[in-house]
Amino acid sequence: MIRTKISYGLICAAIALLSGCSTGVQSRTDSADRIAKIGAMQRQDIVTTPFILTSWHKAQQGNTIARIYIEGDGLAWISKKKPSNNPTPKNPHGLRLAATDPATDVFYVARPCQFTGMSDGSACPQIYWTSART
Repeated sequence: MIRTKISYGLICAAIALLSGCSTGVQSRTDSADRIAKIGAMQRQDIVTTPFILTSWHKAQQGNTIARIYIEGDGLAWISKKKPSNNPTPKNPHGLRLAATDPATDVFYVARPCQFTGMSDGSACPQIYWTSART
């Protein structure tokens, strides 16, 4: 009986750890989608070479000046010496600002490898959010 409880507990712990690892970036993306929805912003992936950039925008066809927000470093580093596996921000400050901006033409652009780029075929080696940033 004790073996069953221990095995069941280990299995539950392993599932929790694995699902946390696999959904971490997805939960950050889902959170960003909810933030953008507050500002009635639409997601658009911009295909460039070599990156796919994630953006959200709200725009009217008019002669107004657009406001553009560019995200910060995100989660580039876990510590001073250890880079993260994915730079997608946990709290996208630029997107929060863009979503609450009352202007009619607002654009938000995430930095390369944020929200996209890890499994969608775009080129996102870790060097792009660590030593190769410009």
